Amino acid sequence: MDGIVSQPGAGPSGRVADPPGGGSRAPIGKIQWLEPVGPNDPPEPSPGTPARRQAGARPGSRPGAGPPMTPAANLELRSATNGDLRHVMRWIPDAAACRRWAGPRIAFPLRYPGVAREIGFAPGNAWSLFEADQLVGFAQLLRRRPGVHHMTRVIVDPRRRGARHGHRLCEELINVARTDGARCISLYVYRDNLRALHLYRSLGWVSHRRVPCYGPPDGLCYMVKFLRTPE
Repeated sequence: MDGIVSQPGAGPSGRVADPPGGGSRAPIGKIQWLEPVGPNDPPEPSPGTPARRQAGARPGSRPGAGPPMTPAANLELRSATNGDLRHVMRWIPDAAACRRWAGPRIAFPLRYPGVAREIGFAPGNAWSLFEADQLVGFAQLLRRRPGVHHMTRVIVDPRRRGARHGHRLCEELINVARTDGARCISLYVYRDNLRALHLYRSLGWVSHRRVPCYGPPDGLCYMVKFLRTPE
């Protein structure tokens, strides 16, 4: 999908249906994690820059995704900063979009730093996609239990549609999870979000009937991508 690739998020409760909270993850390679967000953190004027992971380029834009854009050739995946999160909040125009992105328990309008606490934002569980130092995408990748990661709050700057940033962001998160030793990645997506469903299926996610015992909220589809053959 190009543009917003959203699914309900996870919160500090640890339950994905109303978003599980993100615990810190061990560093990958040479990535340097930033300090955790907190209520007394000083403001950051712009999206942050540190931890970087070079993303490979894929040419072409998907037919039918609006006016074509020049394919991104210089993308980097970075550990998300507090400034990145505040920037992403500007992409959420209304309560409906907020629910799709963050889940039903996150109130709109979004307010910082409250939203950071509510979504469990922490070093190692949030990632930003940059193109030439411009923030174009954001997502969280949460550890649910050993070997199982959960991808949530995936979003791309609405102005950047047509350049496959959503596809590229998901590919990079798959690489992060694989490097971290995950055997599968789960996610929730609204069944009427056809573009997101198409994206996830094209990348190998499949609908899974063995949903967590508390079950997904109404209207959601639980999907899993296996990185290794399930036992």
